[in-house]
Parts: sequence; structure tokens; C-alpha cells
Amino acid sequence: MKSQLIRYFVFVLVGLVIISCDDDAVAPPDVVSSFTASKTTVEIGEVIQFTNTSQNATAFKWSFGDGTTSKELSPKKTYASSGQFVVTLLATGAGGSTMMSMEITVLPDPEIFFVEAGTSLIRSFGIKSTDKVNTFLDISGFAGVGLAYDAENEKVYFSDFEVTGDGKIWRVNLDGTDLEEIISGLYDPYQIALDLVNKKIYWAEDWDPDDISRIGRANLDGSNLEYVVSMDGAQFRAIDLDVANNKMYFYDVWYEDLYVANLDGSDATPIVSGVYGYAVAVDHKNGKIYFDDQNSGSLLRADLDGDNIETIDDNGTRIYGMAIDFEKGKLYWSGRDSGAISQANLDGSHKVDIKTGLSSPRGIFLKK
Repeated sequence: MKSQLIRYFVFVLVGLVIISCDDDAVAPPDVVSSFTASKTTVEIGEVIQFTNTSQNATAFKWSFGDGTTSKELSPKKTYASSGQFVVTLLATGAGGSTMMSMEITVLPDPEIFFVEAGTSLIRSFGIKSTDKVNTFLDISGFAGVGLAYDAENEKVYFSDFEVTGDGKIWRVNLDGTDLEEIISGLYDPYQIALDLVNKKIYWAEDWDPDDISRIGRANLDGSNLEYVVSMDGAQFRAIDLDVANNKMYFYDVWYEDLYVANLDGSDATPIVSGVYGYAVAVDHKNGKIYFDDQNSGSLLRADLDGDNIETIDDNGTRIYGMAIDFEKGKLYWSGRDSGAISQANLDGSHKVDIKTGLSSPRGIFLKK
């Protein structure tokens, strides 16, 4: 009997100890899911570094909003298309699971539009996705080299010198609809340029039967046409505008001069002589002008007064179109003879042919 009582008290004491230990047990810490991103607004193909700052977690699952996932601690990610993507991190540990989300914006791929004279098409491709070339507009029966874009109103303008003496300028919506002839009766219009501040279009016209070459302008709908420069014996090919400084630059291939004038055509003055070409582009932000010279087979850059001429490229191709990305500090140009559209830094460094195998690319513009 005595031994039974002893066993009973031992059993009770052990039970009390166990109960006491259970009361003192500590619950696992709560899991906190958190992370940072190196960038939340990126371009297609640009790398984002995600850094995991979660607490008390041992397993992770990332979902990037485009159908891809990762179980890495701190993954890197690129996106192949534009849009808004919600990135989520599910963090799991002994204390449970929690989730955090963040929105990533992938900007649309900037596009190069160009006249492909050999196929009678205006075409386009994304700078980050050059493998796919889209047809924007069939221009069979037209012939021209000038191309310009009004981003505010989503209108594309192009020149047409198919019929000598009845050259035209056309306008079409960015979706390819509502093609309209806004100007006719010109004598071989070449490059065109837009003044979106004053709602004007400018063009460089070849010489007529009287050997007069002209720089013309009109309202963006083609009304109020006027000639602001007329020059005996000249053959104008290219034009671009520095609206902020009330200047225009244009190219004559007969006397081989690059000119500057006021937007109303007054005070036309050669700034570079002994050069001729088909394309001009003004970098008003950095005080530079780009132009091709077929005498040397070069793409050149100079100050806006023509001083400090530098060679940007010397591959010898005729250039009919140039475009500048001021934000990225990039220059783009089309090579008629090379069949390529090229990209370089504004000083000519890091040149690359971003698209080759084209059939006589001419005028271009950059749509962002």
C-alpha cells in the first residue's frame, strides 16, 4: 500500500512538471515578408535586382506577374514586354506564411519608323526587339525620303516625289488610318521637319525647271503654304529645326553648303562649305548639329555655328534620315547603301547596326 502511494505521488509530480513545461513553451516568431527592388520603372530587358529583407522565414516563392516564378532568396528579373506587373513574395517559416506585393512598370519599347524604299513600305521595329519588323503603311505608287511624327496628335507625315512637278506631302494616323494628301504641286520634296510649337511643317524642295530650289512651310493641315527660302541654282535636300532658338538648318547639294536661317527664312547663311548630303539633325539640347557628307562618305557633327567638326561614322553610306533620343543620349540613322539602321552615343562611340538587311532605308523617326 505504501509503495502504491509513493508511485501515485511520483506520477502526480511528473504530470505537474510536464504541465509546467508546456506552460513555459515559446511560440515560433511571426514571419514577415518584405523585399526591395533596385528599380520599379524599367525598359524591356532591363535588369531588376530584388533584395529579400524578410524576417523569420526559411522558404520563399516569388511570382513576377508575367507567369514566371522563382524560389531564389534574392532573384534578378527582366521583362520581355511592356505593362504593369505585380510582383509578390510568399515567405514561409515556422511561424507561418505572409506575402508582400509591389508593382513594376515596364515602359513600352521605343520604335524606329522608316521608309523602306526598296519595298515601297513604311515599316517599324522595337529597339529592344529588332527581330520583328512591322509594316505600318504600303506606299506603293509613292516615292519619297522624308518622314516625321507629331506625337501630340499621333500623326505621321511623309514626302512623295513620285511625280516630278507634282510632289506631295501626306499625313496618316499612327494606326494607319485616314491617309490624306495635305500638300500637292511641289517640285520633288525631300526631307521634312515639324514645328509643333507653331503648328507648321517645313520641307526641302529640289530645283524646278527654272533652277530655283525652295524651302517651304505650311500649317500642319497643309493650309497657308508659303516659301520662306528661294535660291537660284541650289538643290535642297535636307532640313531640320531648332524651334527653341528660332532657327532652321538646311542642305544644298549643288553649291555644297550647309545653311542656317531664321524660321521665317531670313538671314540664310552657310555655316559649313564643301559638304553635301541628304540628312540633317539638330541636337538643340547640347548645341550640336549632325549631317552626312557624301564627299567624304562620313557622318559628321559640329557646333550649331559650324565650328568644331567631328567624324561620327565613316562607313560611306548615304544617309536620308536621322533621329536623336535626347533622354538616352543616342543617335540613330538609316544607311541607304548599307541597308542598315545604326545606333551610337551622341559622340559616335559604341556604334552598332541594330537592324541590317533592309532594302534602301530612308527617312526615319523615333517613337517613344
